[in-house]
Formats: sequence, C-alpha cells, structure tokens
Amino acid sequence: MKCSVCGVDNPLGADVCVRCRAPIKPAKKNHSDETSTLTFTRSDMLSGSLLAGRYRIVEELGQGGMGVVVKARDEAIDDFVALKLLKSDVAADRRAVERFRNEAKFTRKISHKNVCRMYEFAKWKDVYFIVMEFISGEDLKSFLQRTGRLSIEQILAIGMQICRGLKAAHEFGVIHRDLKPSNIMIDEAGAVRVMDFGVARMRATTGLTSEGFSVGTPQYMAPEQVDGLEVDERSDIYSMGILLYEMAAGRVPFEGGTPFSIALRQKTARPVDPISFNRRIPERLDRIILKCLEKEREKRYPDADSLMADLNRVQSNVILPIRGWLKEKRSRKSGPFIKKRVLWILAPILMLLMIGYLIRERRIPVLRIAGHERVWKNSIAVLPFSDLSLNQDQAPVCMGMTDDLVTHLHRRFPDLKVIPSLSTERYLTTEKSIEEIGRELKVRTLMTGTLQIEQQQIRINVSLNSTESGSLIWSRRFQGEINGYFAVQDEIAESIGRELEVHLKTGQEYRKQPQPPFEAMRSYYKGRYHERIYRKSGNPEDFDHSLGFYEEASRNDGNYALFFWGLGNIFEARYAKQGKEEDLDQMLMHYQHAYKQDKDLAEANIALGWAHFYMQQNDRAYIYFLQAYRLDPYNPDINFQIGSFLRSVGLNRRAVWYYSQALAYDPMKPEILRLRARCYLNIAEYGSGVRDIQDAMEIAPDMLSYSLFHVRLLIMMGRYADAEMEIEKIRLEAPDTRGVEYIRALLDAVRGEKDLALTVIDKIENPVVMTYLLSSVHAVLGLHNEAIEDIRNGIQMGFQASKEYLYGYDYLDSNPFFDGLKQDPRFQEIIRQAKKRYDRMLIEYRQL
Repeated sequence: MKCSVCGVDNPLGADVCVRCRAPIKPAKKNHSDETSTLTFTRSDMLSGSLLAGRYRIVEELGQGGMGVVVKARDEAIDDFVALKLLKSDVAADRRAVERFRNEAKFTRKISHKNVCRMYEFAKWKDVYFIVMEFISGEDLKSFLQRTGRLSIEQILAIGMQICRGLKAAHEFGVIHRDLKPSNIMIDEAGAVRVMDFGVARMRATTGLTSEGFSVGTPQYMAPEQVDGLEVDERSDIYSMGILLYEMAAGRVPFEGGTPFSIALRQKTARPVDPISFNRRIPERLDRIILKCLEKEREKRYPDADSLMADLNRVQSNVILPIRGWLKEKRSRKSGPFIKKRVLWILAPILMLLMIGYLIRERRIPVLRIAGHERVWKNSIAVLPFSDLSLNQDQAPVCMGMTDDLVTHLHRRFPDLKVIPSLSTERYLTTEKSIEEIGRELKVRTLMTGTLQIEQQQIRINVSLNSTESGSLIWSRRFQGEINGYFAVQDEIAESIGRELEVHLKTGQEYRKQPQPPFEAMRSYYKGRYHERIYRKSGNPEDFDHSLGFYEEASRNDGNYALFFWGLGNIFEARYAKQGKEEDLDQMLMHYQHAYKQDKDLAEANIALGWAHFYMQQNDRAYIYFLQAYRLDPYNPDINFQIGSFLRSVGLNRRAVWYYSQALAYDPMKPEILRLRARCYLNIAEYGSGVRDIQDAMEIAPDMLSYSLFHVRLLIMMGRYADAEMEIEKIRLEAPDTRGVEYIRALLDAVRGEKDLALTVIDKIENPVVMTYLLSSVHAVLGLHNEAIEDIRNGIQMGFQASKEYLYGYDYLDSNPFFDGLKQDPRFQEIIRQAKKRYDRMLIEYRQL
C-alpha cells in the first residue's frame, strides 16, 4: 500500500505511513473486478448468524489490519472454532487475498501443539475466511499489559513453547516474519500457541513481496526485514529475542515516535541489557536475549532448537514451575487518583527497604512459586514427639498431637513455612546433624519435643534449634489437665509464633475447633495410627483395629466432624485396595456426616470431593475440592489431593502447580515427586520428569516402581543406552522385580526388536492395567489396529482398573510413540473427543 504523501510502500492493512505518519487510504475497489467482495457489517457478526450454512457466530474476538476474528460453533462437528474473515476493503486487493490464502496454506502444513491449528481456507458469497482452532485464553500482549514484566519461570515457560512452535514451522520451511505478543495465545492451562501466519512465507519463495519492501511490525522486525531483504529462520530468532526482552524487562528494546524511527533503531542501535531493567533475571538469560538481538544474523542462534537448548539450561536452575498464571490479576481498587499515585510511589520504596533489611538479617526464606515470589517470614520443621510416658504406650497420641500442632501452626501463621511430621519421621533415627536436616528441608528452625501423660496430666517439652548454627535457641515446658489438651496445643503454637516473630490470624480468619473429651481423642489418634499401618500393609487386622478405634471415638463424641472423617478414611483405604461398592457406600455416608457436622472443615470437603470422583461425578467433586482449597490453601495435603484430582481427570499442567505447592511445604514426600513426574510425562516435559523421579529415588531408594518409571521416561526421551543400563541395574539389585520384562519390551520395540517385544506383551494377563505399555509397543511396531484397540479399552475400562481417566488429551497429543497413528481417522476421532472433554474441563474447572 503506497503512501500518497511520501510514496513509501507500507504493509497491507496499515492505517498510517511508516515514514511520514500520513493516513493511508485503501485502494478503491474496482466494481468490475471479479474479486469484488460482499461487504459485511457488524450486524452480520451478531451472535446467532450462520456463515456458509455451517458456522454459527457466537461473538467477535478481535480485529486486525486485514481481518475480523470471530468465535463460532461448527454445527457439523458440534465444536467451537475461530473464523478469520478478510475485511471487505482489503479483499479488493488480489495480493491481500493471496497472502490470506497463503496463511492457510502454510499453517496447514504445521501440526504441532504450540501452533494454532489451521483447518481450511474457504470463500462464501465473496467473503474469504479461514477456519482455525479456537483457543480459550488471552494473547501475550494483553497478558503483558495486565501483569507487566514476568517472572523467570513464566519467561522460560512461554519462551520454550514459542520456540517449539517456531521449530515446527521452520522444519516446513515456513518463516513467520511477524512474531509479536498479539500473535501469541496463552490458553487457560498456560499452554502457548503461535498464530497469525498472515505475512509468513516459505523459505526461498518469491512473488508476494519484493526486495526493498518491508513486511512486519517495526517493534519486532529484524534488521534485514527493515531493509526488505530475504528472511530466514534467524529473522524469527531476532523477533523471539524481542519477545524475551519484553517479558523480562517490561518493555521492548527499541522505541520511537514513529514506526520509521523504530525501524531505523532496529538496524543501528544497540539494545540496553535487559538485566538493567530487571536485576532478577539470570546473567545467562540476559546473554541469550542479546545473542538473539545481534544485528548480523550470522551471530544469532542458527535455529530455534539452539535457542531452546540454552533456555533449557537456564530453566534447569529454576526452583519451581509455574501454575496457570492467567488468573493472577492485579487488583483495581477504587479510590482517589492522587492517593493511588502516592501509594504506588511509596509502597515499593518501603517494601524494598524492608525486604533489604530482612534479607540482610537472614530472616526471609524465599520460595519462587506460582509465577511470583512467595516470601515466608520464617520456616520450621516439626519432628514427631518422643514418648516419655511410664509405660511407653502413647505412640499414637504422640503422632496425633504432633500432627495437630503442625495444623495449628500452618493455619494460625500463614507466613510461616511448616514442614509436617510425616516428612521428618526419617530424621528420628538419623545421624545427620541439625544443619544437614535444615539444608535438606530448606528451613531455618527445627522443633523437637517430648510428651508425657501421667495421672490426668499432660506434659510437653518443646525445643527450637537453629539449622544455621545447630544450637538451641529456645526451650520450654508446657503442662495442663489432660482434658485441656487443646489449650496446651494453642499455647505451644502461640509461643512458637512469638519466638519466630510471625503473626497470628485473628477474628474471623482463624476458627478454633471444638474440643472433644480426651479419651475420645485418644481413640481417634489410635484409629489414625492403625489406618496409616493398614494403608501400607493391607492387613485386615490393621483395618479392624483402625475401624474399632474410630467407632469408639464417635461413640464418645458424636458431634466431632473429624471422627466421622476418620471413619470414612478407613473405608476409603480399603476401597482403594479392593474396589468394593459397599466400602464406597460406607465412605460416602461417613464423609457426609462429617460435612454435616462442619461444612467449613477442609478435610471433609476434600473427602467428599474424592467420594464423588469415585462415583464419576467430577463436576460435584470439583466444587468440594475448590472449597477445601479456599478454606486451607497452605495445607500441603490439600494441595497434594487437588493436584491428584486434576491429574486424574487429565489436567496435568494445573496438577503440576498444586504438586509444586505441596512440595514447597513438604519437600521430602517422594510420592508427590513421582506424581508430578507423571504429569510431566503426560505433557512431554520428560527432562523435568526425570529430575523429579531421580529426587524421589534418592529419598526412597527401595521403591523399585520409581526406578521402572525412571526407565520409561528415559525411553520416552530416546536415551536408550541409559535405559538399558538402568534395567540391568534393577535386575542385579532385585532380579525378581515384576514389571522389568514389560518395560524391557518397550525398549525392544523402539529398537525394532519386534519378536522380542511381542513375546513379552502377549503374556500380559490384565491388558487394561498395562494399557499404556501395550498401546505404545503396538504403535511403535506399526500395529495400528492393536494400538487403537488398546487405547479404546483404556478409555472405556481404565477408570474401573485404576481409578483415574486414562488417555487424556495431553498424553494422546504429545506421546511421540503415537505419531504414526495421527493420520488414522479412528485416532483423530479419539483425539477430537479427548480435546472436547479437555476444553470443557479447562473452562468448568477454571477456578482451580
């Protein structure tokens, strides 16, 4: 589009000239031209309109220089799609139509989870439109406007996914040429899609543009684009560097009064180091960004793969992954503008002074989580109480009182990191020093204590030790009547809070629990003690002991919700092992009783969540899980349980965040690491999965199931030699380990040893339990009918066998072993149905 004032060529759809800023008038339409188009108005886009007899318009999503994007329901397949309709005035230009057509042609070649899928290019009543994937979320531009600069975790998570999308495009020879925040979509699970290939072109393709004609957006254009020279992958790498710069620094590297001045700076100016605007970014990331922004393309990364490798090295040093950060919105409280400005100016200054002082005094342990930094004022690990009673028969009470104290601490002091006793039990018999324990648990204080019950009196001694110096910093004895044990617990918690200089919740924020008689509580503690044993042993006698003590507690006090929660738990434990419907009925009955007694008990809400999940009433389960989190967001077990629910229904990315929350408070629980590793496998982030399972193996070296899962991850990564070594290691250490031959069959399959693999898997007696292995082996060996049958069986019967939904969308879409199935219409239909369920859950369960 040539400017009528200065004569310079401008990108199609530009409103003003890139050089002189004069308004650009679109070319007049030649009514005799065969490409004359139907003029559509906003009234045509009203909800309910039908386009091409198939697409029911729902709403307008946005407008760009060339077209209008709307959300529509494809009535042929009963699913949402996005439609990009070429504007009528732009459609009068043949080259614009050709570029529009090429967007569809180029993008249809690319099938990748980080590229917005393009389905077809069509024409209806002279209206040109593209049908593409509908993504529920927001673009990176609005996200940056809403949040400002991003955390390191967010930068890396978004950057890595954009690189994967670019890599997929470049492998087909497609250069994007207009990579910018408005062309990056982030869905509600945090997954990123590269979109809008409107000015993309094939490598070495000519005709749509000519030398000397620049196409793109000045703030994100590579120097060679500014000059109108031929572009290649490195041009997109330059734009990628600007995206990384903007996410890190909160601004683009080059700004100016006009697009022309910005474009000129792209060619001549050296960018200010992004670390100058954000001291929190690592120096390595700073160097990566500047390498992307080299003026000479030979000095940039040669391809997206090389850039991704360096980003991955930075990511390996980040403590925790992000959650669905789309939900994190800045508060917009009403108030006078002047008052807001004063607060904006003073608050950061005061906060920086305070944080600087506290960090210097070593008073703030910092945890990177949820896309921002969570600051605890202090941290403590609680070791189980030792029994000093005369008969040494108070082990269940010691365990229960320790757990209750942990609960008191984390509920009353939200800015105190509390490590529960289950993660500290291992240290009761350890020879490790206090300093070593502190380093492993990442805490500053270690609490030890003794408990003694004699003649209706309870005595508790509590000591606090510094994990930095190993020295005793505080010790005190607490004593009271046995039926006043809750008051003793409160006094201990308040004393610890004062000593550690953390603040209590008050008023409506902290709700004291009713106090049942101690004998009822002792029976409840015994029930929990034997329940824990039963969950490990499966011994019916342990079940009977636990049930008997819980029933005894409920007879002594029929109004205390936790007693009925305990009764439900022991039936849940047996249901999980045996799957009997009568146990599910008993579980539900007791959980409902507990909830009736106390609707604000987080444990009762979590329990009902699982009961409804087992009955496959997931929408009701979600309501209870959400309420539990709102009641007790700092409880590691609540976070763990919610993570497990989300993983079980197939929302793996969200599950990762809750597992990470649980690990922040409970870092020595290997089961959390194992399950987070499973989530990483399902979303094809195998390196993160390997790190998690290796950490779990270090904590629990005797768990051979962890070792087998480690082998599976290595195979998924293509590290076959390492997998072989791990298999031999397992065989040497435990030659009778079940499952080794099955995982070996997968290794044989990927190496092309068809007969060896089939010989093993043909002997599998329960194919539903081993469905993931079977489908992968069959798919790798090209036995597509068998693989499809495995997947269908897993979907239909997997819940009954495993109490979770198998073959979620993430796993189906990202499993590299299924690549050969993706052209099979049967597999495409399976994927479509899985995606439909997945998208619905993303919306329906968006508050978790």
